[in-house]
Amino acid sequence: MPSKEEILNLLTRLDTRTAEEIESEEVEFKPWSSDIKSNQRVAREYAVCFANSKGGSLVFGVADKTVGRGNAIHSCSGYDIDKFRSAIYQSTMPNIVVEIEELAVPEGILLLVHIPQGQPDTTYATSDGLHKIRIEKTCMPLLQSNHRRQRMTIGAIDWSAEPADGLSSDDLDPLEIERFRNILKIEKPTSDLLSLSNEELARAVGAIENDKVCNAGVLMFGRKDVIRRFMPQHEIIFVAHTSSTEIFKENHSGAILSLLERLTELLMLPNYNPVKSLEVDMFKFDVQKYPDLTLREALLNAIVHRDYTESGQVYVRLEKDELVISNPGGFVGGITVQNILTHEPRQRNKRLAEIVEKSELVERAGVGRRRIFIPMLSFGKRMPLYTADLHSVTLRLYGSMVSKSVALYVARKRKEGLEFEIVDLILLNYLALHESINVKEASVLCQRSEDEMKALLDERTLSEKRFLEKRGKRTGTYHLDRAIAVNLLGKAMYSQLRDIDAVRFPEMIRQYVIDHGSIGNSECRELLKLGNSNSAKVTASQILGKLTGEDGFLDAVEGQRKNRRYVLRHVKY
Repeated sequence: MPSKEEILNLLTRLDTRTAEEIESEEVEFKPWSSDIKSNQRVAREYAVCFANSKGGSLVFGVADKTVGRGNAIHSCSGYDIDKFRSAIYQSTMPNIVVEIEELAVPEGILLLVHIPQGQPDTTYATSDGLHKIRIEKTCMPLLQSNHRRQRMTIGAIDWSAEPADGLSSDDLDPLEIERFRNILKIEKPTSDLLSLSNEELARAVGAIENDKVCNAGVLMFGRKDVIRRFMPQHEIIFVAHTSSTEIFKENHSGAILSLLERLTELLMLPNYNPVKSLEVDMFKFDVQKYPDLTLREALLNAIVHRDYTESGQVYVRLEKDELVISNPGGFVGGITVQNILTHEPRQRNKRLAEIVEKSELVERAGVGRRRIFIPMLSFGKRMPLYTADLHSVTLRLYGSMVSKSVALYVARKRKEGLEFEIVDLILLNYLALHESINVKEASVLCQRSEDEMKALLDERTLSEKRFLEKRGKRTGTYHLDRAIAVNLLGKAMYSQLRDIDAVRFPEMIRQYVIDHGSIGNSECRELLKLGNSNSAKVTASQILGKLTGEDGFLDAVEGQRKNRRYVLRHVKY
């Protein structure tokens, strides 16, 4: 639930955005009405909505569709906090106890209504039967029949933390606990967990709570026969289909760490995951078809974040140049294909994720996506691709190296001590294959707002982080800096992209004039993607001037140099 400070920080963004734009799963802004009962009706609906989800805060006194802090914020008045709280309590079923406080800002007094998360498996409604649930920024209708599933989908219920009925610590496998211990010895030899007995360790990591084994404990440490009997949905199917005649298939069930060990062993086989050696500045380095860090993180994500209330299996399918990993259950808590790189982390099986995290096999929340994307992009491979619907998530990893030059460049710079962010690698890989990129294209690729993306692009044109140059001031395009382009692409390729192409450019201009009748400097720059800088204008003038020479095909007509038009030369016979 957001604090006063967090809400104050949100209010600072009202000068450039509407309140509606800065709302979240846990914050809703509403204007204050002079009709107190109207405000109470709004409050009870949002109390139900947030209680059925993960809780949240309703902020009264802010118009949600108005830009400008001074215009959006107005003072609340005429209320009695005790009566307001009582009205919400009496008009909700089961009754919801909210906390209400005032927040003083320069524009007046805001009223904050803090709603707690409701009890698991309890559906909250208004006294007149309205059922709603908060999903991302919206309160959606909630049917009693799918209440539990929807709360699991948004992460409000953690199936993995629930007790595994009928099972006890005797159903845990000492060998699997020892496997956990051995991994921990390698990853974090100073861990206090190493000195504990098996049962003490299981309790310390959360596999046993209140003398009961939870579902996550069974998945991590359960005996194989117990898992097969009590959790038959926990199965991974591995299929290698690398040619029209060669097919290999294995079905796996059992504790998570043993599954991970076997799948990693298979995927690291040389015939499935060959290694290519590259050399840069007398330094040799290996490029795996599928980097081991990426593989481990992708497999763990599919196993840990799948929906265990669905009966489907996790599939790991290896094609000739593609590895596809799919798992039951869509994305959780507002994560989508369009925001997977930037959305704050959400976990469907929080307890299970915490136990895996304590093994030190994965990094802290929010870093896992780096382990999937950065190794692939660093080796000049296609960006991993997620697809998803309500019932499944699929990740595709592409084995072919699209840009060897990117792999060499990144390796050289890392040798010099430079680290790359995901944004850097996405831009480098794109510009290794394209002449330029604009803010809109980059914002889609990097999953950032256009304002944020422009700031990131401009930052990378500065000396300390420079690898881009900008051409054109207002609606400019971004290109690889000349030194980087020569380094990354080679002199020949850079010249082809940057300098005048004696064959391609004239033919493009000829066809443009045939289609449109004439051409000017601005159309020439747009056609040839030169940008809008002064140097680009000079370059366009030089190109058009050359094409009006003795051997050219254009005639200059009407206007001074800056607005001169060019038409096809009339040929006399």
